[in-house]
Amino acid sequence: MEQHALTLIAEIKKNAVPQLRETLRNENEELKFALRSIGTIHYCRWVIIDEKILDGETLAPQLAFSSNFDGDVDQHIEDLCNTLSPLLDDIYSNCVDYKSSERVAYFKKIRIKEMAFYQGSPGRTVQTIAREKALR
Repeated sequence: MEQHALTLIAEIKKNAVPQLRETLRNENEELKFALRSIGTIHYCRWVIIDEKILDGETLAPQLAFSSNFDGDVDQHIEDLCNTLSPLLDDIYSNCVDYKSSERVAYFKKIRIKEMAFYQGSPGRTVQTIAREKALR
């Protein structure tokens, strides 16, 4: 099974950064448990990119999500949406244009195609790595 990457970049609503930080902090353990339960994710994280001024223009704060996973990108998005739906709603309700009824379409819309990504264990699935670790 091939590993792939997913990168999502969403604009954060005006003045919603503090609430978003609190949500990510408060739901950290629940997010980790839910993400592990999917069983195909090697690595993932959310990062808040604060508002910046570039060449005199103010760039809105953004929420970046990145994952490295086994399998198909569309299936990965479906898995995230099905497994983390209430958690995703708590997170992305702080982002522009997010509607819980259109989760999958929203994530496909904010997806940024990766030019490259790091593979720590090329050609080895999450399950294979776990079995090898247990054997060791």
